[in-house]
Amino acid sequence: MNFNVGIDFLVKENPVGAIFGDDEIDAVARVIRSGKTLAYGENRDRFEEAFAKYVGAKHCITTSSGTTALDLAVTILCLKEGDEVIATPQSFRATYLKLASKNITIKFADVFPDTLNMDPSTIEDKITERTKAIVIMDYAGNPNDMDAIMEIAKRHNLRIIEDAAHAPGASYRGRKVGSMADLTCFSFQSLKNMSLGGEGGAVTTDDDELAAAAEEIRAYGILGEKKERKEAAIGPYKPLRHIYDHASFSYTHDWTRIDEIGTNMRITEMQAAIGLAQLPKLDSFNDMRIAIAEKYNQAFNRVEGLGTLKVDPRDRCVYHLYPVFIDPEVLGVDLQGFIDYLQFEKRIQIILRFFPATVADYMVYQGHGLGESPVCEKIWFERQVNLPINPKMTDVEVAYVINSVTEAAEHFKNRK
Repeated sequence: MNFNVGIDFLVKENPVGAIFGDDEIDAVARVIRSGKTLAYGENRDRFEEAFAKYVGAKHCITTSSGTTALDLAVTILCLKEGDEVIATPQSFRATYLKLASKNITIKFADVFPDTLNMDPSTIEDKITERTKAIVIMDYAGNPNDMDAIMEIAKRHNLRIIEDAAHAPGASYRGRKVGSMADLTCFSFQSLKNMSLGGEGGAVTTDDDELAAAAEEIRAYGILGEKKERKEAAIGPYKPLRHIYDHASFSYTHDWTRIDEIGTNMRITEMQAAIGLAQLPKLDSFNDMRIAIAEKYNQAFNRVEGLGTLKVDPRDRCVYHLYPVFIDPEVLGVDLQGFIDYLQFEKRIQIILRFFPATVADYMVYQGHGLGESPVCEKIWFERQVNLPINPKMTDVEVAYVINSVTEAAEHFKNRK
C-alpha cells in the first residue's frame, strides 16, 4: 500500500501495525523445515483454539483476510436478495461489499459524533419484517454500545455481525470483543494491531451451527438440504475404498436445495505460526498504543477547538486509529486548511478513515446518497483528522505530533 503523496514526512503512517522479530521468523522457519503441509494443519488448529480462548468465544474459524471473514459471516447467515440489514456508515468498504454483491438492501444507521460507532437510537426506525441483521464496526478499536445493540437485536430477533478489524484485545464492560456478537470478524492485515504476516482474518462465535457452517464454507463446502440415497453408488459405480478423493456426498446424497457454495478462504501454516507468536504479544502492543493515545488525550483535551475520541472508562479501547476532531468555528480554519498545515508545514502524514459509505461511489450506484447519515457525513467532511499511532512510534515522534497539532490550533486561532 503506497501512502506517498510527494512529501518527505517527518512522521509517517507505518504500513506495519505490529512489531515483528525473531519469534515470528523462527516460527515460519520451523513450519518450512517440518516437511509437513504448508496449507493447513496443526498450527492453524492451535491458533484457532488460542484465539478463541483469548477472546472468550467457543469457536474461532480463521480466514485468508478480514474481508473474507466478513464475506463468510454474510454467507453462513444465508442472506439473500430481498433481505435487509442495518449497518454503520463509518467503515471500510470491505464491510459492505459482500452485502452489495448479493443485492441485500443496506439501511444505514448513524454514529455518535465523538466515537464514530453506531448510535443505537438510529437503528429501530429502520427495522422492517425483512431485516435480518445489524452490522456494526468498532471504530479505532473502541467497542460499540453492545448492551444497547444486543437488546435491540434480541427484541427483533436479529443477528449481529461485528466488524472488529480494529479491535483485537479491546473489551466492553470486562467482556472481550469477539465474545458478544453472533459473529465477530477480525482482520490480521499488515496495518492491524497484530498480523499473520500481511493478511489473515478470523470469525468468532458461540453458535455451534454457525461455526460448523463457517468451517464448511471456507473450504469449498455447500450449505443447503440434501437427501440420503438408499444405496451409496453412482449408477453401477461404488465408492473406491481406502483412498481420499473429492467425492464429498456424490455417492451418498442428492442436494434438494443449495443456499450457498463456498470457496477457499483458508490461512497457511506459516500465517498460523506467526499468529501463535503474535498473540501473546497483542496486549503489550495495545498497551503501547494506549500509552501514546493517553499522551495525545492529555495534550489535546487542553486545547480549545480540539476534541478527542470518547471512551467509556469501563471499556478498553486499543486505538488502532487515533482521531482528533477540530471545531472549524473555534479554530477559524476548515478541515482542508488544518490538514494542509499538518502535512505541508509540519510534514506529518494524515490518512483519513473512513469515507462515509452513504456517499461512496459503489453505494451511490445502489441509490444511497448524502443526508442518510448526517452525523457521520458532517464529522468526516468537516471535523475528523486521523493522527499517526503505532507501537513503534518513538517518544520524539509522539512529542512532535503533539507540539505540531497544538501549534496548528494556536496558529489558526491567532489568525482569526
